[in-house]
Order: sequence, then C-alpha cells, then structure tokens
Amino acid sequence: ILASEGILDLNSLSAHKGSSDSINYLKAIRDRISRFVHRRYNGAMGEGEALLHFVLGSDGAVRSASILRDKLRGNECLRKLCLDSVYHSSPFRPFPKELDLDYAAFKINVSFKRD
Repeated sequence: ILASEGILDLNSLSAHKGSSDSINYLKAIRDRISRFVHRRYNGAMGEGEALLHFVLGSDGAVRSASILRDKLRGNECLRKLCLDSVYHSSPFRPFPKELDLDYAAFKINVSFKRD
C-alpha cells in the first residue's frame, strides 16, 4: 500500500493497492481532516490551496506535520487551519495490521474556495 516515495497520497486512494481495511483506514484519515477544515473554514478567510505532509505513529498519533508547498499568498490564517486540521483531528485509529510499520508519512491537498 505504500506509495513510490514512501508517502501515502490521500488524494488518490483509488491508485493504492491493499486490503479494504487499509484503504478504509486511509479514507477515514482523509475524511476526518476534510471535515475539520470544512467545519472551520469560512470564505472571509480567503482562498488558496496547500499540500500537507504529516507523519503518524502506528498508534495513530501525529509525530509531525508541515506544509510542503502552498498557494495561500502568505495567508497565515489558512496556513494555521491546514496544520490544525491534522493536529486537531488526531489521534487517528491505530494502523491496521496490514500496515506493519512503526510510522507512516502521508500527504493531502487542502483547498479553500469561497462558495
């Protein structure tokens, strides 16, 4: 199930090969982060997008999170929301048995657009 760079891309889950348990686990992470962003974002905060990178321990706890690149025009409010979406959505469930790792790296795009 690991991606080519050793980073699991939560944006393209259909490209991953693995059991339904592992795919469902990845979808749950993506959905939890997405729900956090949608609950807290409002159009007055601005628009843009960012590519987040984060590392989870096998227990589901966040070990680190950073923004790899962004098109947020220096908007610190949106940068904070991106990072908060990972930290405040955790802890996630422990890794499924198939994902026999001590930790795993993930990436996800976060987009902000006014309705």
